[in-house]
Formats: sequence, C-alpha cells, structure tokens
Amino acid sequence: MIPEFEVTGSPHERGVQTGRRFRERIRNTLPRPSQRPEHQPRQTAILQALYDYLGKTFPEILEETRGIAEGAGVSAEDAFLKSAYNAIGPAVGAACSSVAFTRSDVGPLLGKTDDGVCRSEPNPGRGDGLAILTIRPEKGHDVLCMNEVGTLWSECGINAKGLCVGTSSGHPTMPGQDGRGVPQHIIPRLLLLRCATVPEAVDLLRSTPLTGKGVNIVLADEEGNAAATENTGSMNGVRGPENGVVFSTNHYYAPEMLAVWPKWDPGFISTRYFQNSVNRVVHLYGRFRERSPALTFQEMKETLMDEHVPGGLCQRPDRNDARMATNFATLFVSRKREMWLNEGFPSLDQFRRYGLT
Repeated sequence: MIPEFEVTGSPHERGVQTGRRFRERIRNTLPRPSQRPEHQPRQTAILQALYDYLGKTFPEILEETRGIAEGAGVSAEDAFLKSAYNAIGPAVGAACSSVAFTRSDVGPLLGKTDDGVCRSEPNPGRGDGLAILTIRPEKGHDVLCMNEVGTLWSECGINAKGLCVGTSSGHPTMPGQDGRGVPQHIIPRLLLLRCATVPEAVDLLRSTPLTGKGVNIVLADEEGNAAATENTGSMNGVRGPENGVVFSTNHYYAPEMLAVWPKWDPGFISTRYFQNSVNRVVHLYGRFRERSPALTFQEMKETLMDEHVPGGLCQRPDRNDARMATNFATLFVSRKREMWLNEGFPSLDQFRRYGLT
C-alpha cells in the first residue's frame, strides 16, 4: 500500500521531515547520470536559470528542497535536481486523464487516472515511489495530495478550501524554453497551497511561466467552478465545462493552443500516444454527450473504472496499441475534503477513503 505521511511547519521544516521519513528511498533514487545536467551544457544553463528564477519568485521551493537534503543526508544540489530533472531534460511520457463534474449528488467532483507505459500490469515500482501526503503549512492552505517521494511533485490533490487539482502530461512541449519558470510537476503543489478557487488557480497559471514538458490541469472547487487548463512554457489555454463536465487527456485543443502546437511538432499527430489520447477524448464526449448520465459520485467512479476499448480511462496494456497501463485512480469530493484512492486498475473497485479534515 502507498504510505501516508504528514508534514507541518515552514517549507524547510516540511522538507526536513520528508527527508528523514524517506531517507533511504531518496538516497537510492537520486537522478541517474543520464539525468544530470552536467552531461549536457544546455541543460546546465537551463538548470541555473531555473534555480535563479525560483529564488526570486518562489523561494519556498528552494527552501523545501534544502530541507529534504538536510533530512535525507544528501547534497542540496541533488535534492533540488531530484525535483527538477524532469523539467530540464527528456520527460517520461504518461497517459493520465482528469475529469471534473461541476455538480453531483455529493457536490463538485474531480477524478484522475495515472497511466504509464507497461508490458502487462500496472507499474510495480510506481506505488513504491508515491506517498499520500498531508501538508499542514505555516502559511497557506492545508493539502492532501498524491506526492512523488522526495520531490515537490503533486500528481493530484485537494486543499482545505475544497480546490481539487488533477494533472496529465500535455503535448507537445513549447520550444525555446530557457529555464525561467516553475517546473511543470511542481506547479500543482503551488496551486493547492496558494489558491482557494478555480479562478484564483487559473490566474496563477496564466501569470506563471513553466519549464519542462506541458501539463494539462483540471480544476474544480466547492462552488461548482471547473476548468481544464493546458499549459506549456509561457502558453496557456483554458476550456470550460459543457453540461457540467470538463476533462483533459494528453493533447491540447483549447482555442489558444490549437493555433500553435501543430507548428511545434507536426509528427505528433501520427504517434500511437496521440491516438490513445484522442481515443479517450472521443470516448468521454460520447459518454457525457450521447448518453447524458446523471452526474453522481457513482458515475465518476464508473468513468474511472471504464475499460471500454478504445478510450476507456482504465487502461490495460494488452488492450491498447500504446501499451498504457493505469497505475492508480483518485476521486476527490470537494465539499467533504476527501480523496478516494484505488491502487492498480480502477476497474477492480478497491477505492479507499482518505480525509483532509
């Protein structure tokens, strides 16, 4: 089972607590030589620009990684690189999906699946690298999130104000980035700590450049606001809900993004990865436009559990050409400040409840 962990206090104090708790895991999973920027001069320049940018705009990120270094007994450079390497070099592709309901029998909901390339089963090492993290910060909102151990990455989460965040990789990546931005996997943590509503989160995304690959973020709050945002570099696109539902997979189709991304990577549309992403979008549109189901907690669960071929969100590698497998699924209930987690294929319906309060 994925371990639960709680941190409190200042960013540095929270980092020290994380480093001590996961000391061996962190020390054994520091970036490999191929991930280290000194092997690529351009990556070294991006890393330095990234470090300088964060020091001026979001110093709490550097403070927390220094705390992780202290707690785990590793260098500050290694601890920072562990949180940043996926933003300065080739990033691992994943096929995650997020869906939000603006209303249901229990209020606004957000669901997310976490997918990756696998041969036969959900990635056996994926759970070992995750923690169910509760953050009680000195400043900011309390947060319950799925966290990559030893990093400031939050795959998804909910905060004390009821803001829910779900992420998926966004493709293609905006070219010409110079490192002056927040690493794409860290921006969800900032949204949860700083923002109370969807409009606040959208404003933060629009005003904050990112470094690394794209990230699609679906947002929902307790007032029934919801949005799907598409973000890479300095570019952002936002889509609103239709009939109470909004979702994202792994490509862009907000109006602001449609005009530019085909120029960045013309070959992307011929990949199996792109087709896998499109299949999920087509299936979700069919599910919520043609069938028009009642928006309920059970309907969200069934959406995450759906193994329909092609396009179901519960992906099994022997049933899709991209060899994607779903590692876990989460469901967030905004007004109850709770997360439901299913480790492994969500079709098994083994969801367990975790509460923030």
